[in-house]
Amino acid sequence: MNVYDFDGTIYNGDSGVDFIKFSYFKKPAFMSVHLLKCLKYLALYKLKKIDFRTLKEYIFSFVSTMNQLEKLTLEFAQSHKYKVKKYYQDLKAESDLIISASLDFYLIPLCNEIGIQNVICTKYDVKNGKIIGENCKLEEKVKRFEEKYGKDATIDNAYGDSKSDIPMLKRAKNGFMVKGEKLCFFGESSL
Repeated sequence: MNVYDFDGTIYNGDSGVDFIKFSYFKKPAFMSVHLLKCLKYLALYKLKKIDFRTLKEYIFSFVSTMNQLEKLTLEFAQSHKYKVKKYYQDLKAESDLIISASLDFYLIPLCNEIGIQNVICTKYDVKNGKIIGENCKLEEKVKRFEEKYGKDATIDNAYGDSKSDIPMLKRAKNGFMVKGEKLCFFGESSL
């Protein structure tokens, strides 16, 4: 099995930021007001008065009031599937697994649109604007993988693009850091 991070690894950019931009173009007046309110939370985060989880929850809280959210996420998926990197299109296999800190309500439709059915990511309650459980990054990625597939499950290759992917890269037989379209060997596991 091959395991991939999503944003920056197989997707050129940040899918959460792209979803917010997409929502802005669909509902500019509504999103302008929301994004202005987000500046307060961004300042509080920069001043270390709130944590990243609280910031992330607030930034995406607009979806709780969006009509036809499912339709919006499907349109987003169709319009952004072109951002999948070429190297991934060449390696893609049916058994691939995405493990990402991105939120489920927009990530799963996007992954399904590009033919990926196996996704573990941050769960988000779109009705109350809260993250369910832990943000799926760092050691949480390994924990979620082992909860779903078992501690003895083998990862042949893992791909990531940042420090938050290192625990997953270490868990795999082979780890690769992705820089643009280039794969850099991270190392072999001691497993």
